This record gives sequence, structure tokens and C-alpha cells, in this order.
Amino acid sequence: MDLFTPIFPPEKRHKHFLYITEPGFCEPEIEVIKSWADGFIDRNGQLVEEFQTKFNSAFWEIYLFACFKELGCSVDTSHETPDFLVSSQYGDFIAEAAITSHPEGFRPEWEKDYDLLEKTSTKDILRLSAIRLEFSINKKFKKYRNLYSKLPHVKNKPFVICIAPFEQPFFFLQDSLAIVRVLYGYEEVISRKDSNGEFTIIGESFNYRVQKKPGFNINVGLFTNAKLKQVSAVIFNNRATFCKRMFEKSAIE
Repeated sequence: MDLFTPIFPPEKRHKHFLYITEPGFCEPEIEVIKSWADGFIDRNGQLVEEFQTKFNSAFWEIYLFACFKELGCSVDTSHETPDFLVSSQYGDFIAEAAITSHPEGFRPEWEKDYDLLEKTSTKDILRLSAIRLEFSINKKFKKYRNLYSKLPHVKNKPFVICIAPFEQPFFFLQDSLAIVRVLYGYEEVISRKDSNGEFTIIGESFNYRVQKKPGFNINVGLFTNAKLKQVSAVIFNNRATFCKRMFEKSAIE
């Protein structure tokens, strides 16, 4: 599988792919990604296209494949769907890759304007992150319920959703706060400051709704009820990006 030989004109290539394939710039990184993809079967013939034109979804899928191999798992990518049939020392499970992307009309993650960071609150970052995570997780669950669960190689195996966020320029600042809110409704620690300036934790705050727009909320706390009972686990990583520091340095310079 040749990921890096361009098969599309420059105007159709993703910004990250253009960056990686700049001559003489990222040869070591290219070799690492090639090693990750070693043994990966492109069962629907679309991975190379996605890697060159959409990038993040394909990068995340290759990253997961490499992680499972590193953990000593045997990974079967020969089935068209779902993404991975994983065999481990603890048993077999199904893993499906998912990402979050920016909503229509929002700034994409690769347009990092650092002047905007000072004007963007953590609360706003987390709200958008939670909205997009909830959407992507539910979308994959519906696919499992309506399609995947009926496939012979999926039946009676745990189903795991593996998700990475790319919904806004500073998505990596969310840490685990948004996914914990989406899965468990957990919002924040409540603390009290005494006269000596010492903080004491007095409780925790939970909120099972996130405002998508005025007058319309989405429900979160997906693992606190039976709605997603067929999802065994969610794997989340907000740092699985290509050379984030390089992109940031480029943007600053």
C-alpha cells in the first residue's frame, strides 16, 4: 500500500499531506508511518485516497493499527466492516475508528490562528468538543446496531469505539475533560478557598446536558444509562496527531 505517492492534484490534497510530502522535509516521519501501516489491508481501496485528501481519519486508523500491534494483539483488517477484528490474550473484540471534525461554517483544525487563542475560552472549547464527540460516538453506535451487529464475525464480540478529536484548531487543549463529560456527565471539581488561600475540595459537579444552540440541548452521560449498553468501551486520544509541534511552530513563525 503506497500512501505517499500523490494520486491527486495539489488542490485536492489535505494540508497535512502537503506538509508531510514536502521534498526533503519529513522523510523520518514518513518511514515511521510506513512502519505503522505495515500489514494493513486496504479492504475497500479507499485508505490511500482518504489519507491524501482527508488525512485525519486515515491517520487515526493507521495509528490504531500500530497501537494494537505494539500491544501484542493480532489485528484482522480483511473484513470490509467494521475497521478491526482484534485478538488479544484477553479475548477477541471489534474496534471501530471514529474522529470528530469541525461543523459546517467553523474553522477547521489546521487553521491555527494563535491570536484567536487568547479570545477563546476553555469552556467554549469543551462545549464544541463535547457536542462533536457525542455526535460521532452515537453515529458509530447506530452503525453497529443497524449493520455491524448482524455480521457473523462481529456477533458475540465486545464492541469498542476508538475516537480522536479534530473538530477545532486547539482541540488538543481539551485533554480528557470533554470525553469524561460525554460519557459520564462529569463537569468539574467544586472547591472552596479559605482565608489562608488554601483550597478544599467539597464536591463534584455533574451535568447531563450540553447546549448545542439556544433552546436546544444534547444529552450526555452516555455511559450512565442503558442507551449504549452494547458498547463495551471507548478508547480516546486527543494527542494522536501528525507532528503537532511542527504545525504549531510553523503557525507561530
